[in-house]
Amino acid sequence: MSCGKSEALHFINILHALSEKEHLFSLIAYRAAPTIWGGKPASLVTFTKGHKNPYDLWSVYKLEICKKLRLEFIEIKDTGKSIREKAYGCFFIEGELF
Repeated sequence: MSCGKSEALHFINILHALSEKEHLFSLIAYRAAPTIWGGKPASLVTFTKGHKNPYDLWSVYKLEICKKLRLEFIEIKDTGKSIREKAYGCFFIEGELF
């Protein structure tokens, strides 16, 4: 399935219209999708001080998003400009695969 320029622009416009919290949730869900789906035991997610500032929003919404996505996060590195986290699926943490 191919995506044309107009579809890509439409998708980008939708992302820009999201609230900060929705944008952060979408960013994490996209980047950790293989882990959420169960195809990988972990995914790396980086939060920067870029568009909508996911770096600062991460500390505000971390617990809520972790619970909703059933993910656990371990901080790998914080440079002050970006945070790199490793996302683990709860099912791997608990030793069970659902």
